[in-house]
Amino acid sequence: MTYTQWLLSNVGHSIDLDGAFGAQCMDAINSYLQNVLLLQHATGNAKDVPGQTFHGMSWSQNSPTNAPRPGSIVVWRPGRHGQVAISDYGHVGISLIADRWGFVSADQNWLDRPTVQLCLHNYDGVWGWHHPN
Repeated sequence: MTYTQWLLSNVGHSIDLDGAFGAQCMDAINSYLQNVLLLQHATGNAKDVPGQTFHGMSWSQNSPTNAPRPGSIVVWRPGRHGQVAISDYGHVGISLIADRWGFVSADQNWLDRPTVQLCLHNYDGVWGWHHPN
């Protein structure tokens, strides 16, 4: 399955892979890892994703001179960032398009929306991303 096929089949739908805690951002990421990248699931919470390794992916810290590539798993730190408060568990989404000023990603449970949505973001609170090599 390609990233585009994954998006088309999941935007507007809830994903609850583990059957626990309802449709969370980690469920969407794990669906993407499993069905598109054919990789193992991420474990723990979103805030734990930066310390994990995924075959064929590299970690990049957020900086003013880089942006996530399409298909990158973007990770937000817990805490208040501008107008948005990220829970103690952090948040993750999948980058679709990006530049140095902002990006669009597929997010589940962003601002308490229980379905996968395409969301426009700035980089407030973004820790970094795992990007396909």
